[in-house]
Amino acid sequence: MSLNRYLGWFVLTYLGAGLVLAFIGTFLDIGSGASAIVPMIAAMSAGDRFVRDHGRIPTSSEKWALVNASFAIAVVLTAVTILAMVLTAPDAPLAIVDAVGWVLTVVLLIAGLLVTYGLIWFGYGWLTSRTLRNRTKRVQQPS
Repeated sequence: MSLNRYLGWFVLTYLGAGLVLAFIGTFLDIGSGASAIVPMIAAMSAGDRFVRDHGRIPTSSEKWALVNASFAIAVVLTAVTILAMVLTAPDAPLAIVDAVGWVLTVVLLIAGLLVTYGLIWFGYGWLTSRTLRNRTKRVQQPS
């Protein structure tokens, strides 16, 4: 089975949630940490679409394919965002590295990647299982 449809859904939701969060961030001081939930929201949305289409959660191999491909997509989208920021403020990355040091910068980068992977895994895992349970309950309820 091709999972491209769900990966496309992941990309659209990722971009949409990121834009909504950026828009809200211009009016409210929500901090940049809030953007960490964007990959989870995108995975949850793609997982919901999968459950809606197939009436089941992804198999183990489908889940790992979705998680790994979605993680790669998230890394690429984040890299493009960082590149855009570097192009608009070329001195900002070096100022950050100068402020915290190279070691802490690398540690934070690795921690960010691990958190992103974990949130995507969670979005396709427990949250998708919960979606199926809720859909099953709705179908079983008498009208």
